[in-house]
Amino acid sequence: QDTENVAATFRAQLLNLWTWPVFGKQLPLLTNDSLGGQNDSDPTGESQKCRPIVDNWCGEGAVSLSTPTSNRDQPKVAFSLGLTNAGRLGPYNTDITLRFSKILKNYGQAYNPDTGVFTAPVRGAYYFRFTFCEINNAHWMGIHLYHNSKIIMTNYDRSNTYYEIMSNGVILELERGDVVYMVLQAPYTVYDDHRNYSTFTGFLLFQL
Repeated sequence: QDTENVAATFRAQLLNLWTWPVFGKQLPLLTNDSLGGQNDSDPTGESQKCRPIVDNWCGEGAVSLSTPTSNRDQPKVAFSLGLTNAGRLGPYNTDITLRFSKILKNYGQAYNPDTGVFTAPVRGAYYFRFTFCEINNAHWMGIHLYHNSKIIMTNYDRSNTYYEIMSNGVILELERGDVVYMVLQAPYTVYDDHRNYSTFTGFLLFQL
């Protein structure tokens, strides 16, 4: 009888005290069922339905490890584009919006290849990155990245060797309906072909 009492006390102490801290909360690692005993205060065994590493735990301090609803519901917005297969663009007499005609990916269809403009479908933080190339050419590359009517970044480079590559990236806070696009400055040039030397990529990081 004493042995049974000691065993029961030991099981109760393990159930009450043996926890594992995760992200500042305590997750129970053991249940009364896993220790092979019965909880006299819960003869129906309802508390034994709690299990580690499952969704919708019961009990105080329970933590669900299911995918957050906010992640599941966040719109999927991402694009990756190639500029052209036509070779060199420019020089022109005026600045032109670059229309990236090769759609590698366009999740959410927020980029319009007919206009070259990305339109934010939701308010959020977005990441944009571009790479441009010029080949064996005396002209300079000159590129603007615009947010609405504001120039966010300007990049220049010259093809002093056979291949010259320039890249840059930025995080922007956009309101729904804001636009982002790339502009080739006059009288500069860029180059692209089937090898996708010149690309433009962007995606939603998170909603705000």
